[in-house]
Amino acid sequence: MAGSTARRERCVPTTPCLRLYSRECLSMSATTMPTMPGYRRVSGDPSLPFQSRADSVASRSRSMGRMRPAPISIPMSARCWPDWAIARPTPMPSWRTLLCGRGSRPSNTSCRDPREPIDKWKMASSPTLLADLVETSQHVGEHAARRTKIARIAEFLRGLAPAEINIGVSYLAGATRQGKSGIGYAMVAEARPSANAEAPELTLTEVDATLEEISRAGGRGSIAERARLLSALFARGTAREQEFLARLLLGELRQGSLEGLMIEAVAAAAGVPAETVRRAAMVAGGIAAVAASALTEGAAGLSRYAIALFQPLAPMLAQPADDLADAMARIPMAALEWKLDGARVQVHRNGDDVRIYTRTGNDVTAVAPEIVSAVRRAGAQALILDGEAIALKPSGAPYPFQDTMRRFGRMLDIEAMRATMPLSVFFFDCLRRDDQDLVPMPAAARFEAMSTALPAELLIARLVTGEVSAAQAFYDDALERGHEGVMVKALDAPYDPGARSALWLKVKRSHTLDLVVLAAEWGHGRRQGWLS
Repeated sequence: MAGSTARRERCVPTTPCLRLYSRECLSMSATTMPTMPGYRRVSGDPSLPFQSRADSVASRSRSMGRMRPAPISIPMSARCWPDWAIARPTPMPSWRTLLCGRGSRPSNTSCRDPREPIDKWKMASSPTLLADLVETSQHVGEHAARRTKIARIAEFLRGLAPAEINIGVSYLAGATRQGKSGIGYAMVAEARPSANAEAPELTLTEVDATLEEISRAGGRGSIAERARLLSALFARGTAREQEFLARLLLGELRQGSLEGLMIEAVAAAAGVPAETVRRAAMVAGGIAAVAASALTEGAAGLSRYAIALFQPLAPMLAQPADDLADAMARIPMAALEWKLDGARVQVHRNGDDVRIYTRTGNDVTAVAPEIVSAVRRAGAQALILDGEAIALKPSGAPYPFQDTMRRFGRMLDIEAMRATMPLSVFFFDCLRRDDQDLVPMPAAARFEAMSTALPAELLIARLVTGEVSAAQAFYDDALERGHEGVMVKALDAPYDPGARSALWLKVKRSHTLDLVVLAAEWGHGRRQGWLS
């Protein structure tokens, strides 16, 4: 706009119709209007600013004399107006024309093709407040309808700047980007002040920066430093923001927007198929890792995500079966494997470079040197392996799960722990061997590729059978050795990262307990009206 001193502000689309409209939010002096096509100042003080936010429409109408539009009722909660709607004289366009343009397209702009990258139409300069996300979270928690949740989350995501997308998606999924970072119930309780801020001022990036600083705090005095930073963060929040932050940090958000729902919301916001987003998220290790690409680059950005070394994938998960007979009825010819009560690990190797990741994608290479040494003996130079790490006694019986997990906690003397409680690793799947991507291949082919690359002692105990009696004997043997049970897997199953598949079934011994409930709390959101 030649001659205009217009400043672009953040537009937050709120309906599918509004999302398709390419808009500019303008804040300008009335004196600039004559230089702009389609604008005419009728009367009013030229020094008064034009404001783009919808909550200032009434004051704008008063300050500009006969200038239109006056406040109208539109089925949206928009925060901005199209540039052509800010100061156009009567007659006033209908709300549908206001949102989507006259006819098919307004003359001075264009409707956005859903396949077009969003960074070409979304203007973002003002940071998103935490209060906006809290409001979205509350709305999602109060509604049980999946479509309603998806629509509201998608509406919020479209208004985020690229640097805010990962943060917003993580928070709405009920997690922080940094994990717990040493923050527990006691620290949160002590950090929450008796007073709170009256007006919201915290932004998403400020909250994330503080949590990042907390996660990096270490060494002498780190507990006090984390507590100080957390207290300062809570002190700046309103009552609703403090409650949200407390639940978020403790993993108790319970708003009904887990990763599956977030995948659909990101897809809706970006205008791409949900399956495209899901596939990229599975390869990248989670929806937060790909949301920014989806929202800023669309399908083209998501196409870059492919299986790669040292980029952990979300693990494939199993569904429970009632018993072994039920599992064999659902998968008549199956591969049975011992189900170990250890730590799920994904191991990547490229030559001598070996790294170990947990099921959440954390790098734990330093705490498991035994696994590194074992994988270096493999007969392939490039591998991505899926398996279970477990601490075994000299007799071969497993240590309790809690003891195995001590090897993956923070420790000062890894060598001492290695001497007293060595880790063993057993692999049951191979996702890549050398240059070959094995993910889409049948399970039988993947196991064959793995078994020719690894020593036998690194392979999980396995039986391929269609006979229930043989399966029962294998299951009983696993229990006698102290293991949880068995996995029953379809031989033709592809590896489905992140999915809880019916092609993998887990069979464990059932335990019956007689318990007395001593306390319960009323649920929120979709659990409202239920005790839990």
